[in-house]
Amino acid sequence: MLHITSGESVGNTLRQVAPADEILAWNDVLHEGPVAAGLPLEELSRVRAAQCGWDSFEDASRSLTRRDTTLAGFRDHHEVLLWFEHDLFDQLQLIQLLDWFAQQDPGATRLTLICIGEFPGVERFHGLGQLDAEQLASLLPSRQPVTAAELDLARRSWTAFRSPD
Repeated sequence: MLHITSGESVGNTLRQVAPADEILAWNDVLHEGPVAAGLPLEELSRVRAAQCGWDSFEDASRSLTRRDTTLAGFRDHHEVLLWFEHDLFDQLQLIQLLDWFAQQDPGATRLTLICIGEFPGVERFHGLGQLDAEQLASLLPSRQPVTAAELDLARRSWTAFRSPD
């Protein structure tokens, strides 16, 4: 299984839950734009690496290229499970990913999603990174297949987000 998360914190905890699975952190701060319209993922990643302020161009480029290569191999897995939460940071990453998946032939690979805004017993839930391995594992049965309607909504949302006006 390929797990895609919004960051390394959740990814590191997931490695305890599913040590045999591949974990991919979707590291891009999309709300720190601009995020140019009309570019395929690989080209957009090069642009984002050049304009990011969180790393050098070389390191960001290497990281985003590795990320995109892993994503392109998604059909090597029987399932891709997206782990995201309610905040802007995650929702922008999620619509980017769902837009990309909407343009792919999934083959035999299932696309599923866990997206939460709260967790039982956590009063001030800020995100999946707060949860320990046992808590993350408890979410696995709640994952849902991504629907065609969700893919369509993500495509329209991603287009709107990248629009210059």
